[in-house]
Amino acid sequence: MKNCYFIDLHNQDKNKKIFALVEQIYRDQKKAIIYTSSIERAEEIDRILWILKQESFIPHKIFKYEESDALEPIGIVTQEINPINAQIIILDSPCKIEFAKKFSTIYDFVDKSSEEALKISRERYIKFKELKYNMFYQK
Repeated sequence: MKNCYFIDLHNQDKNKKIFALVEQIYRDQKKAIIYTSSIERAEEIDRILWILKQESFIPHKIFKYEESDALEPIGIVTQEINPINAQIIILDSPCKIEFAKKFSTIYDFVDKSSEEALKISRERYIKFKELKYNMFYQK
């Protein structure tokens, strides 16, 4: 079963939402990749996973290339790689559809930063639906 969750933040903090998703995935003993477009953003997500909840440690790592012996359940990547063989991807930034469809579960965010960004978000939604993902819209 393939699921795609489109998340409309409506003034919620994206960093807190990513942390909540990762925390639940880790609790469920699953693996996930967080894809983002820059090393600066990857480092920010890394920092958030370290400090957002002092009592909650989530093992994770920024991966710059494939590592066949990686043990971390959460990977942060800026390239279209899956070094931990995860089935879940969290799209902090959009990636190519060809890469995203390698995952059975996709978490994507509606981007309302501009009309163009919103249009591209809608196009991704349509594409994932065409790929037979079960689509869920969350506010």
